[in-house]
Amino acid sequence: MNVGGRWGIILTALVASSGLVVQRAVPSTPTPATPLAARNAPPPGHTGGFGEPSCHKCHWEGDLNEPGGTLAIEGLPARYQPAARYRITVTLRHPELATAGFELSARYERGPDVGKQAGSFTPTDDRAAVTRVDSTGVSYLHHVRAGTIPVAPATGRWVVLWTAPLAGSGPVVFHLAANATNDNDSELGDYVYTKSVSVGMGEK
Repeated sequence: MNVGGRWGIILTALVASSGLVVQRAVPSTPTPATPLAARNAPPPGHTGGFGEPSCHKCHWEGDLNEPGGTLAIEGLPARYQPAARYRITVTLRHPELATAGFELSARYERGPDVGKQAGSFTPTDDRAAVTRVDSTGVSYLHHVRAGTIPVAPATGRWVVLWTAPLAGSGPVVFHLAANATNDNDSELGDYVYTKSVSVGMGEK
């Protein structure tokens, strides 16, 4: 709903008189409110893992993981070596893809640190960035505006680095969500895909 004009003034007065204080969930990174704003960065916490929603929460018209598109994450080992660095490639394909976006997390799959951040992400170029949620300490790797441009017809791709956690940290699960959009800056006509990959811990 668009709140403006006289109604916007009334609403502002009501909030001011009530003493209500509105706080952002991620103080350092405001959550985008529209599909157009999400070109710059998706809202953090939308990978579909650990009870989170995915991009499908906003881009809801089609079914999640609808046939016709593919989402892949390559470069992860079956078992990671502590503190080792891995080059990861995320690829999204759909015949109707005009622009694309993604969000990726890495968290401990089980044990005393289940759900907490596991290792760290580093973008390899200006097509991706990392946002950390202060309240949980979880970092999300995601597209930025330059990264929404297809690298080939009907193909979105991002290359990033993941540095594995230290020895004794336990298995890690990666949750990935990606959106193949029709570039009309709305929540309609887009295709959302999710994927999860578990990686065990290797020896020292």
